[in-house]
Amino acid sequence: MLKQEMVEKIKRTKLEREADANKYYLELIDSINQATEEYVIAQNGFAETANQDLVDFYIYKMKSVEAKYRYLMKEYQRIRSVVTAHAYVVTPSGQLQNLKI
Repeated sequence: MLKQEMVEKIKRTKLEREADANKYYLELIDSINQATEEYVIAQNGFAETANQDLVDFYIYKMKSVEAKYRYLMKEYQRIRSVVTAHAYVVTPSGQLQNLKI
């Protein structure tokens, strides 16, 4: 009986880790979308300003958002292989949902 309990605990722990990976994956997608929006805002500000101080600010902002975007995309590619190996995602309510691929 002890062996069966250990197997169940290991399975549960694995499911919890996979659920955490799915949650992180969804958060990464949101962060990537947010970084894209930040870049567009900075790009539009750069195009519309004539003030040299603001030009410098918008250049700095675009470069920082580009670095953030590159980091997020690397994380996305790293975690995507973990998430796509499983046929379920975590719903906004925190429940696992089968995708039946």
